[in-house]
Amino acid sequence: MPTLLERLRSFANPATPRPTLTVVETDTNFYTGTSTAADLFRDRLDYDRLTILAEALRAWRTNPIARWIVQLTNVFILGTGMEWECTNKRSSKFLKEFWEHPLNQLALQLPKWLDEQTRSGDLFLLFSVDAAGMSYVRAVPSERIKEIQSKENDYQQETFFIQDDLNASPWPAYNPAEPQTTFMLHFPINQPVGCQFGESDLSPLLPWIGRLSTIVSDRVTLNHVRSMISFVMQGKFMDPASKQKRQREIELHPPKQGSVLVTDETEVWSVLSAKLDSSDAKEDILAVKKMIAVGVGVPLHYLAEPESSTRTTAEAAGTPTFKRFDDRQRQFKHTVLTILQIALAVRRHTDKSLPAAPEIVINAGDITERDNSLLSLAAARVEPALADLYDRKLIEEPEYLRIFYRMIGELLDEEKIPTSGLRKDINKPTGTGQIADQPTPEDQEPQEDTPE
Repeated sequence: MPTLLERLRSFANPATPRPTLTVVETDTNFYTGTSTAADLFRDRLDYDRLTILAEALRAWRTNPIARWIVQLTNVFILGTGMEWECTNKRSSKFLKEFWEHPLNQLALQLPKWLDEQTRSGDLFLLFSVDAAGMSYVRAVPSERIKEIQSKENDYQQETFFIQDDLNASPWPAYNPAEPQTTFMLHFPINQPVGCQFGESDLSPLLPWIGRLSTIVSDRVTLNHVRSMISFVMQGKFMDPASKQKRQREIELHPPKQGSVLVTDETEVWSVLSAKLDSSDAKEDILAVKKMIAVGVGVPLHYLAEPESSTRTTAEAAGTPTFKRFDDRQRQFKHTVLTILQIALAVRRHTDKSLPAAPEIVINAGDITERDNSLLSLAAARVEPALADLYDRKLIEEPEYLRIFYRMIGELLDEEKIPTSGLRKDINKPTGTGQIADQPTPEDQEPQEDTPE
């Protein structure tokens, strides 16, 4: 690299060719993110992170709101489960053995993995590989990971996972370049830039879930105190001794609930109850529930709070929720895809007949059934217009298919497009005297349901 004096001389004398600045890329000047995650101090301290993990697990175990938030994520993302498809037969056969192995049973493991990822913000999967190349997967609690070591020039390239037990050996990260008998994969969510650990979905909700529990508990306590009553008896007594005698008689035989108390005109009975000035807690509970709903990203009627009874309002409130869960579903589908791809890559170390990168597709249920009706309605409305343009040779077949597939929300595989389609003869009259491209009454588009 030229010195500062040489550079100044080149600027002073334009006839002299300026030296070329060359920089050799090394680990000291290649910063994908930062040199180390510790340089940013953005990750939570160990005590803070472990405290949140413990509180999130405790809330999930004891609080119905926290339990339902985690279950709600599972219901939308997994639904009836996830399935996979592989075009290569040998790879598909091995993946089925891996998926259904008695020590794996991934169909049963996925709900627990998703719950753990939602509660802790991280999903640590430990792979154990036998001599035949079969992988066995176990989820490791986030509390057991004390530190994540990564390459010096990139905090996202994880190398080792340090356990909380100082005497235990660290778990290495997956390395595709060499065979491994044990390695770990890490799938975080809600991960801030510069942080190695993710954040729990329950983390910002814990204070508000606690406040809601306190309000409801206080309300129950007040109602219990209000229901406690005492009897007061007023009468005329000749002296204090007769008064005490009558009091002992009542204490020995107190009035029972539903009994008939017979007295004379000398005794007047009344009931003394607590008069607690407790205002209606409905608005307070609703305000706290709104904070929880905002934190989760769901409308209030998902939290047993029918804020509005109109169908239109409920559907409009659900749109952001569906988009959020759809994004989370794509993340989890990528997690499942990565697991299958790595299981195949590990198997190839012992079975070279497997292809290097077979096509694997992960299928999951729809986030909401409402999308199916809307997409079918859009397809029914756009198809006649597209067919008319195609029959009149105003658009070609690829454009016809591209727009139609877009309306039904599917991806068009251009390799599967037929060479040519069939066009109607729009000038050919039909037997009824109608033009061929005019729709009959039974071909009319379906009517959209009117909101209630």
